[in-house]
Amino acid sequence: MSLRQITIGSIAMASVGILRMIAQMAVIPVLARYVSPHDYGIIAIAMPFVLFAMMFSDAGISASLIKTESKNKSEWSTSFWFVVMLGTALSLVITLAGYILSVFMAEDILFPVIAFLSLSILLQSFATVPGAALQQQNKYPTIAYIEIASTFLSLIATLASAIYGYGVWALAVQQVVHYAVKLILTTIISPFRPHLIIKIKEITDHLKFGRDLIGSNFLHFIRQSFTATLMGRVLGTAPVGIYSMASLFSDLPNRMISGPLQVVLYPRLAKLKDDTASIKSLFVFVSRVLSILVVPSIGMIAFAHEPVFTIVLSDKWQQAGHIFMLLAPAGILQSVTALRNTILMALGKTDLLLRQTVEMTIILLIPFVVFVWFGLEAATIALSMSGFVCIPRFLSQIFPLIGLNMKEYIKAISPPMVITLCAGVMYLAVEQFDIVNWEKFAVAVLLGGIALVISILVQLKNIKSEISNLRAILTYPTA
Repeated sequence: MSLRQITIGSIAMASVGILRMIAQMAVIPVLARYVSPHDYGIIAIAMPFVLFAMMFSDAGISASLIKTESKNKSEWSTSFWFVVMLGTALSLVITLAGYILSVFMAEDILFPVIAFLSLSILLQSFATVPGAALQQQNKYPTIAYIEIASTFLSLIATLASAIYGYGVWALAVQQVVHYAVKLILTTIISPFRPHLIIKIKEITDHLKFGRDLIGSNFLHFIRQSFTATLMGRVLGTAPVGIYSMASLFSDLPNRMISGPLQVVLYPRLAKLKDDTASIKSLFVFVSRVLSILVVPSIGMIAFAHEPVFTIVLSDKWQQAGHIFMLLAPAGILQSVTALRNTILMALGKTDLLLRQTVEMTIILLIPFVVFVWFGLEAATIALSMSGFVCIPRFLSQIFPLIGLNMKEYIKAISPPMVITLCAGVMYLAVEQFDIVNWEKFAVAVLLGGIALVISILVQLKNIKSEISNLRAILTYPTA
């Protein structure tokens, strides 16, 4: 995998999320004309059960399996049948939960809807291991095409069903058609074909890896759910909406850059697990590039949050801009250092990943529970500061594993931060003049662009040197 392939793969995976978001926004006005609020409410009640079950549906095996040679048919086939059996069991459990919930809520339609939606869990389980084989071969453009085709065909099915008057079933069919199309295309394209082999002893290490990964994901889910629920209970639903919108913006770098990059780099890092010097070089390079891309853009939005949120979202979202400003520093740090979890997975240190997640959950929730009673700003500051406490500590635990020291790492990621801070101070000075919001917006864009260019120029020598070094590291046969 070359740097060019990594770039193409990352862009392909990022495009999936962007196109999905655009497509869904486009069909919402149409669906709203044919589907009632009651139908939306049924789906809103049913979907959390299905999504929660999907968190456990592959037992975390697929990420571990990528590190195993595809020629090991016994491990791959055993993993396939284990995931399928687990998916079947979860599908049946969710169906039973749907029956109980429908009786409890006196909504007869809930049971068949949840039973139908549970098919998506089963469909996903059949596609998991073939999908891991595509990841192992770095077929990320192909994976992106499959995701895009699944999304658009499922939306077409949803629109057609809604227009023909199927109500709540039009919304349910979107989920099932998406995973059905994904299963069909993945099965056809993937090189993996299951054999009738079941030797559980051979996947013991995968199950341990998956246990830690699922535990980490589960804690993250609990953390998000708990903070939103408590915030809503103490402050009301409107502050939750404001915080959610601000979080959506602060998380954009993760969704659009860091996240896709982690997915693409993981198979290569897994192959390098015994070459810590190469992992160190790759981590420093990726963090340097992420810092250049993320810090000027998010930093200038934070400085110019008032005109940006007013122009992009309207006046009623001004407070979300202020909350975004408070979240931005931690969001930047999270995005720039995002590869740290991928490195732990590649090194097989999922026990450390789980321990860090437990620690972050405790450090985040305790101050949040205290400060949420003092208002949305206080709660946001508590959440943001928790990130600043945890992430440097987590990095200090990871760096010895790859032979990296904190001073070297800070030197790699700090120039864009200093440059953006200077640009921000200039923006605040210009903001004092009597200018309207669109002019402030234009100044912020200009200064952000200048900060980006200067950040690249300042780091250009290091980037060229690292690219030259990484070309040899990243080149390997994909067959």
